[in-house]
Amino acid sequence: MRVAVLGGGVVGITTAHTLIGAGLDVTVFEQGPTVAGQASAANASLVTPGHAVVWNAPDAPFRYATTLFKPRSPVGFNPAVFIRSVPWVASFLRNSTPGRSKAATTAITRLAISSAHQLRELLDDTSYDINVGTRGVLYWHNSEKDLANERHHCEFLVSQGIDAAILDRDALLALEPAFGRSETPPVGALHVRDDFTGDCRLLTEHLAASINTSPSGRIILNTTVTGVSVTDAGPGVSTDEGVQSFDHVVVCLGAATGTFLKKHDVRLPIAPAKGYSITATVTDRALLPRIGGVDFAEFCAITPLGERLRVTAIARFEGPDTTFGPADFATHRRVADSVFPGLVDWESPLNEWAGLRPISSDGKPTIDAVPNTPGLWVNAGHGYLGWTLSMASADIITTKILGQPIPPGAEAFSYRW
Repeated sequence: MRVAVLGGGVVGITTAHTLIGAGLDVTVFEQGPTVAGQASAANASLVTPGHAVVWNAPDAPFRYATTLFKPRSPVGFNPAVFIRSVPWVASFLRNSTPGRSKAATTAITRLAISSAHQLRELLDDTSYDINVGTRGVLYWHNSEKDLANERHHCEFLVSQGIDAAILDRDALLALEPAFGRSETPPVGALHVRDDFTGDCRLLTEHLAASINTSPSGRIILNTTVTGVSVTDAGPGVSTDEGVQSFDHVVVCLGAATGTFLKKHDVRLPIAPAKGYSITATVTDRALLPRIGGVDFAEFCAITPLGERLRVTAIARFEGPDTTFGPADFATHRRVADSVFPGLVDWESPLNEWAGLRPISSDGKPTIDAVPNTPGLWVNAGHGYLGWTLSMASADIITTKILGQPIPPGAEAFSYRW
């Protein structure tokens, strides 16, 4: 059975890797010169079953409304893009009821638990060095009210079998002494020991190398797929080089998936949320925090990666644009200097980057067959959790292509549009 996978990010490459492991012949098409060149290149580097929550919270309309059009807010909308995105926004709001939000977060959390377990098994079975941090992940807060709200989430995590605990300030400083240098140390944090950190790009590159050395796998770079057609021989993948026939085609194009499928009269409401990161050298490795995590007041992730520090922040809905300028990293500088003063060497190359998170309007990915196009499948819409959910998502799509019973809970990610 021959399968084409469209997209060489972490979701596409883990999908291809899993399909090959199931005995299928797989070709990956990637339009860029390398794999992991887009959203997988320099993301927050967090695998987070402990915070796999959807953005469709019941208070989302009020929480986001005050920030959407502020240029320095954690979440922002370009006004012109907002107008074009009204159908997506309407769907987002419909899915922000307490019942739908809770159901989606529960489904995502269970998928994330399975996926993180599979990723750990993969890393245990291979010699891949991806700068894994094994002390868990911290989610710290600067107000007692926010920390109290986090306690409810911690109770939910424990009910799902996740190893998590709330730390007060003293316990947080004992676990991560680097916070002792903060201008204002956090009042406490959620510590999820089942979460971990690492370099998503390195993992994707390792898996891509294994695909290229497999007799049943190949990756074709610098190739744009213009469409998929249905022929008597099966779905055809159209590129500048012509049409190649396959038995199945899996679309894993991240934020571009909705636009690609629209050409085939398929609706998949995915909005690109632009995130920004820097990957910097540090003034003194001894000052690096031992544990990565998220500053929730600033919507900012700070992650040690070997001798480097990655700082990731902002979610702006500005369409497919990935350009950036120095002003886009003001939050990164301010938060890094506030939380860990003197750590970042701002005179060294900062490896600035921007990429697009594929945010579905109900917060869940779609992992299923595409209607009305036999042999066409989709595995996309993972939002900010692409790496976290990638392994289990690949397992679901492979199981469906093989016609086998799907794992419990996988029905939540069926095509529903």
